[in-house]
Amino acid sequence: MIFLFNAFICIILVSFSSPLMKKQQYVRVVGKLICNDKPVVNEKVKLWNNNKFRRDDQLAEVKTNSSGYYEIQGALGSIFTLDVRLKFYTNCGDDKKLCQRKIVLTVPETHLSRCKSNITTFDGGIINLAFKFPGETRDCIN
Repeated sequence: MIFLFNAFICIILVSFSSPLMKKQQYVRVVGKLICNDKPVVNEKVKLWNNNKFRRDDQLAEVKTNSSGYYEIQGALGSIFTLDVRLKFYTNCGDDKKLCQRKIVLTVPETHLSRCKSNITTFDGGIINLAFKFPGETRDCIN
């Protein structure tokens, strides 16, 4: 009985203190998407935090411009270091198949910032979506 009471008190303390322990973390990524030698225009790019114990958090969503460039930025308060994923949804290389190819890349942890006024920018470079990426899947409801 004492164990249950101690466990209950511990859960209550963690519940009340966790908002105070959360640290806002910021991430910003820029890059360009191409398909073979042409810019990928109006392509969906999303920034997500990959969670181990609960549902993932979408941090931001943008579309590439007429030159294939994207700039995406997001933030989240968390006790743990964010595990940020950049997701691209494309038909590059397979226009006739159902759904879009979903490509997920991990943003290096070293590019997370704790200060909004000094956000580190990760340069994702030029990515040719004609490549087949490891772990790539299909997504019909992105």
